[in-house]
Amino acid sequence: MRKLLVLTCLITFYSFSQPCDLGFELNGSNDYIIIPNTTYINSNNTAVANRTIETWFKTNDATNKQMIYEEGGGVNAIMIYLSGDQLYCGAYNFYKNKLEFSLGHSWDRNEDDKGTLFKVGEGLVEILHLPNNEENKNPGLDYRIPQGAYMGIQVWHINELFEKYKLIEVPFKQEIVDQSWGHRSFSVLEPNGLVLLFYQEQF
Repeated sequence: MRKLLVLTCLITFYSFSQPCDLGFELNGSNDYIIIPNTTYINSNNTAVANRTIETWFKTNDATNKQMIYEEGGGVNAIMIYLSGDQLYCGAYNFYKNKLEFSLGHSWDRNEDDKGTLFKVGEGLVEILHLPNNEENKNPGLDYRIPQGAYMGIQVWHINELFEKYKLIEVPFKQEIVDQSWGHRSFSVLEPNGLVLLFYQEQF
């Protein structure tokens, strides 16, 4: 009786599985599928230390940024997206655990209202989650991948900081160098595409 019951469950499950030639057609701008928040997939759940994310997709135009999969926010995240005919994949807890910026404050009010403030020297860096809904986007902000913009961060003991980041494989845009205007600097490419320029005055 037990063997018959197991066999019946397997056949029932198989009969309702989705055929491999079907999928979802999205418009590339404001169509998306939301996976509800659950402890079964959250990374802080010790029962799910390792996960696999698999997706098949085909696009007609990869000129603009198109998010394939996104999970998390500005501090910890998993993302897969297309931009400029390139596919980008990454997972990070970049600012806190890689760059070791001090956590000031974070919030997670809903899917379109989450972010984090980090303390950096005498200033603050605010990282905001990209809203899924167009109506929740701030019209005063530019949500495209940064082009030609960078953030300068003045530091002390820049040689030690560079060696520390190099040891943990922080992605450099430019390794450490003496600039003609008197700064010693290096730059880092953070996961959202923004260049972070760390510099120390030599005089």
